[in-house]
Amino acid sequence: MKKTAKELDIVLQGWLEEHKQKKVSDEEEGEQDFMDIMMSILDGGAAKASSFDANTINKANCPFRH
Repeated sequence: MKKTAKELDIVLQGWLEEHKQKKVSDEEEGEQDFMDIMMSILDGGAAKASSFDANTINKANCPFRH
């Protein structure tokens, strides 16, 4: 289970980095997916109520599909 969790975390981290790059390069036009919406909510300060950082919260709540 630990190995699978680590592999899943690597995949989700990659998706998160892709979304961050897309946001920085202003390619955000068009539809937003779940991860885009979570990033905007968490960047707005919602993560401050938790002991976890925004990236961890986003990856933990992201549905497994891309």
